[in-house]
Amino acid sequence: MTKTDFNSLLHRTDEKFQKCWEILGTLKTKPNKSLQLFQPMLCDALFDLSNSYRVISQERKRLISKKQELSPSWFSKRQKLLASRQEAIVQAGAIGRTMGDSFAWLLYRNDLNLLEQHLKHIETSHMPPGFGGLGEKEFVRGVPRIGNFIVLYHGATSILRLGDVSLIDVKSFRVVGIGELKTTPKKPGELLITLLVIGNKELLPAESVIKIPSSTNTSVSDFSPAMKARLDRQIDRTVKAISSSHVTKEGSQMSMRVETYVLEFEKMLRGARVGRFSYAQFGPGLLCVVYRHRKRNLRSVLLPDKQIDFTKKLDDLSRHTLKIVLPDSLHNCIDICSLIYRRNGATRFQLGTLPVFWWPLKTDTIKKLIFQELAVFTIYNPAHFISKMEAAGFTVTFEDERTFNIEYTLKNKRFSVMGLPYFLGLICFYFYKEDEVIDMINRGITAIDEANLRPNTKCKFRFDQLPCF
Repeated sequence: MTKTDFNSLLHRTDEKFQKCWEILGTLKTKPNKSLQLFQPMLCDALFDLSNSYRVISQERKRLISKKQELSPSWFSKRQKLLASRQEAIVQAGAIGRTMGDSFAWLLYRNDLNLLEQHLKHIETSHMPPGFGGLGEKEFVRGVPRIGNFIVLYHGATSILRLGDVSLIDVKSFRVVGIGELKTTPKKPGELLITLLVIGNKELLPAESVIKIPSSTNTSVSDFSPAMKARLDRQIDRTVKAISSSHVTKEGSQMSMRVETYVLEFEKMLRGARVGRFSYAQFGPGLLCVVYRHRKRNLRSVLLPDKQIDFTKKLDDLSRHTLKIVLPDSLHNCIDICSLIYRRNGATRFQLGTLPVFWWPLKTDTIKKLIFQELAVFTIYNPAHFISKMEAAGFTVTFEDERTFNIEYTLKNKRFSVMGLPYFLGLICFYFYKEDEVIDMINRGITAIDEANLRPNTKCKFRFDQLPCF
């Protein structure tokens, strides 16, 4: 792949992403018929990115096989260039899947149990190669709905990892089934795409899925032994996930209005100046850092011609960071993370929370965050949280320098709270106030105590952040 080819790929991707964003934005105002174009266009962009990634991988392997014949310096320089292009493709895919997650969350918001089952599996960064990926792309383009069900494609998201598509009932906005797509070539220019749907029989009567669009031909496909074995494994995995998500468990529900620093965050973003770092302290232990780039196209975001020397622009970082240090504490620790994207370029998502698209921010501000015109980092010191937990009567024990557990004794009962990274994530990435998070934990313990459960009972805390629309 030449430099011209690669730049052309990023240009085409940028054009499609911009159109996808325009369509996605209608979800926060008034959805229209253009919404049906969102998934096919996003899928098309991600398909091209995935294919290009594999082309570069093949080129890198070819060079390795000929390494002895090549100049060491040229080989090293070429491999570094190709690796940077692959990294740019991964980051571009993350931007696309962040938009896909925003769309998918709206359709999955009433099925968090099933979404949790998806998140237990490994995220896939690329669409399938060969006929498989081509079949999925063509299916998304040709079958936006089946009867009264919206077809939601998983490959354009980072959060849907079981199966290839979900069927969403347009009336109840519930997931009624998960489908596997299998593609086999018939003859030049013709593919046979088979959809097998696994669903709860109460939500998905058998006769309801027969209404395939009239423009689509239907037939039965014979799978190869290898494809059938793989399909059996995939179906078994999906059946277990759907069964687990529909298990009814007793529990109590608490409604809380929890305060966050989102409004302060929005004010900070509005005041961010191009080419400068902005700092804001949200509570005693969280420092938010924002850098605003000049308006850029996708290529300049992913592969800037000139690297910015951040060391000259971060003179105030140490001074601001010292403000979140807790004097005389043995538990001071600094964690630095980006807000939307993880270090490997993948999209950040926490079950029960809202994707950033659904935050109460202006749509153009959200676009700048997702398209990385505004780069946001959080610097968090959990020492203040630990101190507050101890002041509230919790016992804090450490497994190592960064991992700690908390316990609480009430009426001769000992309550151990597991999964603390989840609660700390609410503080770091969703700007929840520490006192509010501690109050949530306290309320949960009180509810468990009042339930008079048996000793050694494990209770599951399910957090569900409601959108403001």
